[in-house]
Amino acid sequence: MRVLPSTVPRKQASTSLVELTYDNLPTHCFGGAKAICLIALLPAGVNKCPEAVAELAKRHRNDNVQFAWLKAQKQQEFVEGFGIKMDQLPMMVAVKVGKRNRFAKLEGELAISSMGGFVDRILGGDMTFAALKPLPELEPAYLQGGDDEEPAAAATGGGDEGFDDEDKVEL
Repeated sequence: MRVLPSTVPRKQASTSLVELTYDNLPTHCFGGAKAICLIALLPAGVNKCPEAVAELAKRHRNDNVQFAWLKAQKQQEFVEGFGIKMDQLPMMVAVKVGKRNRFAKLEGELAISSMGGFVDRILGGDMTFAALKPLPELEPAYLQGGDDEEPAAAATGGGDEGFDDEDKVEL
């Protein structure tokens, strides 16, 4: 029995939605397999991806876009690289990486309707992108100042405590 092409279901791609980190930014967003990366920049106190972003990623999984989210409170330089102030969060940006890096910002809240229209304008070619120079970089976790972590112990300033006499070197 021969199956007609119209009866074969369309292959579904896996949903592309990750939390951005220093390690996966170059491979997932700024060099990924898809042309445009949409990043949801989340304010302090938000520790997981909003459901509306996850739903949008699922809806557009077969399109040439990939989705990511970022807890932006410790990545101020990255956020400001798009001309966004920290008090404007949450916000979504679309980044096109190539010979000329470009970006666009979603004007409005992170609701499924406004984000859906934003992605539709991008895919339809109606979006105006601005130049992005230089490409923003994320700070690695070990360089981020922690407000919920213990402060680092101060250096002792060259004291001899903790050393045996045989470990000391005469100069």
